[in-house]
Amino acid sequence: KRIAKKWLYRKVSPKKTLQNGIETGTTGTVMELIDNKTAFVEFYDRNGELIEIDNELAFKVDLKNIKLKK
Repeated sequence: KRIAKKWLYRKVSPKKTLQNGIETGTTGTVMELIDNKTAFVEFYDRNGELIEIDNELAFKVDLKNIKLKK
């Protein structure tokens, strides 16, 4: 529950380039927590448009690979 309060619907950014090609500095929002270590995140390009790769809008990301934006 504490992890959900910290991460859910918060703005995040990847710490390094992810496997699907999303680069550092890209803004995203945590949409759903899968477990204590992974979440589904939607990422946005510089124009605020959703990034879509292979017809997917939300990507499974380890929480250790993203950081909260202030």
